[in-house]
Amino acid sequence: MSIPRFLRSAFAGYEIFEIKECLSEQRICLWVKAEENEEALCHRCRSPIHCDGKYLQKIQCMPVMGLRVEVTLTRRRGHCTGCKKSRAEQVEWLSEETPRDSHAVTHRVR
Repeated sequence: MSIPRFLRSAFAGYEIFEIKECLSEQRICLWVKAEENEEALCHRCRSPIHCDGKYLQKIQCMPVMGLRVEVTLTRRRGHCTGCKKSRAEQVEWLSEETPRDSHAVTHRVR
């Protein structure tokens, strides 16, 4: 299945590497990861981080055509040069208040 253009542009700096439609469960599942040329920045101080690992994070996005959209993000983690701690990368389209939701979901609930 080809990835619709609006989904590609929704995750700036990240690429969708897998998509699965679960019509019986009324949801679309996307798996995204950072593009190779993107530098990882600390989510607290925005300093560069030296990536030494990654983990999966599930994120709730706005529904599309009545289907729930669930994103599994491969999020990088590493040592921040500014904080001097191990930190996760900054993801622009994630809500800072509730990191399990995208900005669109958080603003809709408010």
